[in-house]
Amino acid sequence: MFSFTGFGQSGFFANNSLQVNLHTGKIIKNYPVFPKSGMSSLVELRWQHRTQKQWALYYDYPSVGVAAFFGSFGNPDELGNLLGFMPQMSFTVREKHRKPIHLTLGWGYSYWTQKYNAVTNSDNMAIGSSITNMATFSATVPFRLSENIRMNAGISTIHCSNGHYRMPNNGINILSLVVGFRLGNDTVLYKPDIEKMPAKKWQIIAQAGVGLHDFGDGSKPIGGPLYPVYGFTGGVAKQINYSGKFHTGIYINCYTDYYDYMAEKQIFKDKQTTYSVTAAAYLGYEFILGKFSMMVQSGWYVWNPFYKYYNKRQTGFKSFLKKYINNKMGFQFYPFAKNGNLKGLYLGTYIRANFGEADFSEYAMGFVF
Repeated sequence: MFSFTGFGQSGFFANNSLQVNLHTGKIIKNYPVFPKSGMSSLVELRWQHRTQKQWALYYDYPSVGVAAFFGSFGNPDELGNLLGFMPQMSFTVREKHRKPIHLTLGWGYSYWTQKYNAVTNSDNMAIGSSITNMATFSATVPFRLSENIRMNAGISTIHCSNGHYRMPNNGINILSLVVGFRLGNDTVLYKPDIEKMPAKKWQIIAQAGVGLHDFGDGSKPIGGPLYPVYGFTGGVAKQINYSGKFHTGIYINCYTDYYDYMAEKQIFKDKQTTYSVTAAAYLGYEFILGKFSMMVQSGWYVWNPFYKYYNKRQTGFKSFLKKYINNKMGFQFYPFAKNGNLKGLYLGTYIRANFGEADFSEYAMGFVF
């Protein structure tokens, strides 16, 4: 009689890691009236897992996880402190006989202890709400200190904005140096050959969404009501490889605040309904991440009369681009998708922008036929 214990695996053994990073830098001033700031210092606590799911093969097995941030900006009275939380994904760029570079992307939310107040904090034209979106990007190089400990050093950028939900919303942009330590073993990788994907048919996409919009530009008027924006998207998509789809189509947005403004001012009396609508033709790419995906789109306005009228005094090349270019970025979740085939019902959350200026945050539901 005998007994034994065995362990077998296919692919590779996925590990966990814990990182502590310090981001130190300066806020980039982007508005004439802007709160003073000193050195920005943000501590990041990150947990990551080197995923071995099928979709990860096509991105060279990235690490996925979550991160928490706590930071200050040298001006606690006007800017206060920040507490952030976000999912993250890290990609490894390797070159033969050179050190790898880790590229990390994150998108989540942050809480600010101070925001704009007309009486007590009128110089804070950057943050107009307690809750904002928060996005990060970092590029770091690891240095091995021991079998289980590595040091990371590099650069990072941090952006916070409420997506035009509440003004003022000029946002916070920070360029930082980052240094930290990672606890965890290296992962032993095994990459099978990638099979050639069979030809895919074109898919039809229909989507409806809604968001809240604070009327005006990034800094004024302040204290107005919030208006709903209704969005409708129709288009086609074709999967061109295992990791992504090409998209094209048109999206239409209906701004109730545009309509109310024209009705109050008694302008464009016979065109108020049509002038409260915008339409843009778009091209986009969808990065497939299992049942999730990241959507990036850029559109060209074919109908945007009210925005052009309201901002007619703004001149220059940047103002011209904001009147014609509409961008969209966000994430989608397909609850019933199987084997990386993203079809059927999906839920989405996005940031809309006129060129680089936030327009509104959109929450949507759609279907892929």
